[in-house]
Amino acid sequence: MVFGVYPTAGIHDDAAQARYWARQAGAGRTRQNGKDGESEMQYILLVRLTPEGIDATLENPQMPLEAERGVSVPGVSALGIYAVLGPYDFTAIIDAPDNDSAARWSIAFSSKIRGEITTMPAVPISHLQDRGGGVDVGETSEPLPGQTGS
Repeated sequence: MVFGVYPTAGIHDDAAQARYWARQAGAGRTRQNGKDGESEMQYILLVRLTPEGIDATLENPQMPLEAERGVSVPGVSALGIYAVLGPYDFTAIIDAPDNDSAARWSIAFSSKIRGEITTMPAVPISHLQDRGGGVDVGETSEPLPGQTGS
């Protein structure tokens, strides 16, 4: 894998890399898309390259970045694509107005990068707090499975 094209290639501290990517992605925030104050949500895409995708990336290390830039779905913007270690080759973070738009972007990106993608909506932790009509996850009346009552 070619790491020179990625901004944190020289950072060897995992915590420092995590802070860098969180700042780059605006982790945990929704953004206003300018249409009647609607919020866009972030989606995290986990990418495993197919053998053809691996060959294409070895031949052209810029291919993942070119694939990202080559996908255009109205209302969707890519925040970045990142090489990762572990069971996935890359992860991408996108802003999209809805699940349908995120799915269209994911399918188009998958065909360009030649990979299998798992797309997940990213829900900011702040959205899990009670807003007058839901359960406040900070205060449950019963212990969760595996916990003992206090």
